[in-house]
Formats: sequence, structure tokens, C-alpha cells
Amino acid sequence: MEHDAHLILHKTDKALQELRHRTYGLNPRVRQILILIDGRRSCRELARMMPGQELAQCVQMLQEQGFVQRVRGDGPADPGTAAPRPTPPDTGSAPPRQAPADPRTSPPRPTPAAPGATAELHALQRRVVRLLLDAIGPHGDELAIRVERSRSLDELRALLPAAASVVEAVSGRPASLRFLERVASIRDTP
Repeated sequence: MEHDAHLILHKTDKALQELRHRTYGLNPRVRQILILIDGRRSCRELARMMPGQELAQCVQMLQEQGFVQRVRGDGPADPGTAAPRPTPPDTGSAPPRQAPADPRTSPPRPTPAAPGATAELHALQRRVVRLLLDAIGPHGDELAIRVERSRSLDELRALLPAAASVVEAVSGRPASLRFLERVASIRDTP
């Protein structure tokens, strides 16, 4: 894996479909590696998280089967794959016009929390973060940040299935079921 140390991969639509619906039936270890590939971590960073030759074999298989693509690395990017563009500085002008979102594929916009509900939302966020980190430790840092940034109860709830998937990939099905049990009151809160 050393020759690919600076290689950065990102998930394809096929990978996202696998993570959401288990469409392709990846084994738990490969699935765990797929979850950790985020378009920012280099293969060197992944190797620190999951040492051993198995990582290189899994990454190669994920590339060959079209679950991940190269963002940047030692060689040229895969055809049709562009590195993420940096955000341009704010010039004070109006933002560029964007095509309207497709309601069939766009997630619903979260409704902002009511002023009195903010303290409750923060308490729920802290609870989910604690449960996530208790279940999988530092493997949950990135998702914990997303939980902390959620702006509404709906947005927080939408992250729970992803959190359960990460827990399952890292710690197994029983840990995932325990996590889901502990967050059930958040999922079911009106």
C-alpha cells in the first residue's frame, strides 16, 4: 500500500447504494473499509486505522468493482473523476444560480428548531454522540461531527441509520442493535 500512500478515493453511486440498501452484499470488513473512504482520507491514513495487507486487497477490489474512484494521488485521476473544487471566496455578490433540486432525489429541507427546542436538540445530539463514540470510539468522529452540526430533530433523525451502519461495520450487528435500541426514543419522538 506504500506506493499508493497519497491516493485519495471517494465513493461512487454504486457504493452509496450498497451502504444504504446492501444491494451488492459486501462482507462486513470490506463494507467497513468502504464506510471509512470519504474522499478526504489518504490510503496512508486508512492504513493507520486498519493496518495489514487486507486493506490494500479490499481497496483494490473496491476500485475494480466500481465502488470507489480516485480523487487524487501519485498518478492521474480516473477518467471522468475530478478532484473536489475549492469553495471560491465570498465576494459579496449574489450566489450563482443553481438548477432547481429534483424533489424525488433531494432530501427534504429540515425545519429549523423552535427557540425552546434548541436545548433539547443539543441534549439529544450529545446523547447520540456519546452512544456513537461509546460503540465505536474514534471511528465515529466524523459522523459525530455531522450529528453535532444537525440543525433540527429531523436532520438528527436522518443521521441515525448511517450511524447504525457505521456501528455495525466497525463493531458488528449486536452493537448496532444495541445502538438502535438506545436511540429508539429519539427516532420515535414526535
